[in-house]
Amino acid sequence: MFELYLKLGFDHILDIAAIDHLAFLLVLLSSLNPKHTKKLAILITAFTIGHSFSLAASTLEWLKVDSGIIEFLIPITILISALINLLPSKIVPKNNKLLFGSVIFFGLIHGMGFSNYLAESMRNMDGSIIIPLLGFNIGVELAQLILVSPLVLIGRFIFIRNENLSDKMWIYPGSIIGLLLSIYLILG
Repeated sequence: MFELYLKLGFDHILDIAAIDHLAFLLVLLSSLNPKHTKKLAILITAFTIGHSFSLAASTLEWLKVDSGIIEFLIPITILISALINLLPSKIVPKNNKLLFGSVIFFGLIHGMGFSNYLAESMRNMDGSIIIPLLGFNIGVELAQLILVSPLVLIGRFIFIRNENLSDKMWIYPGSIIGLLLSIYLILG
C-alpha cells in the first residue's frame, strides 16, 4: 500500500494537470539564488510540510473548505509569491522568516487542493491512513526534489562561474513565468 501512494504522490507532481504545483515550485525556486542550496531545500520541504498537514486534515475531514475556493486560492498563492519575488524590498521586505511562513501557509492551501481525490481513494480502505499519507507525501517530496535539483545544479554552475551575475538573472525569469501562469489559471 505504501508503494501505491508513494507512486500516486510522485505522479501527482509530474502530471501536467498539476501545473499549479509546478508553477509554485518554479516561483519558489526563483526566490533564492541557487548558491543557497540548503535554504532552497528547506523551503521545498516547508511547502511539503504545509501540504502534508492540510492534506491529512482534509482527508480525515477535520478541515472542510469548498473546493471552488481552494481552486481559486491556489493560483493566488502563485501570484503573490511571484510578486514578492519581483517587487523591490522597499515594498515587500525580503526576510527568511516571512518567506518560510508564507511557503508553509501556501503549502496548506495546495494540500487542500488535492485532498478530495486522495480522500476518495482512501474511503474504501480499512485501517489507518498514516501509511498512505506518508507514502503520498514522500512521493511528492521526491518528485519535487528530482525536478528542482537539475535546475539548482545548472543555476549554481552558472552563478559560481559568473560571479558578476545579478540575482535578478535568476529571480526574474521563473517569477515572471509563474506570474503569467497564475494569471492564466485565475482567468481560466
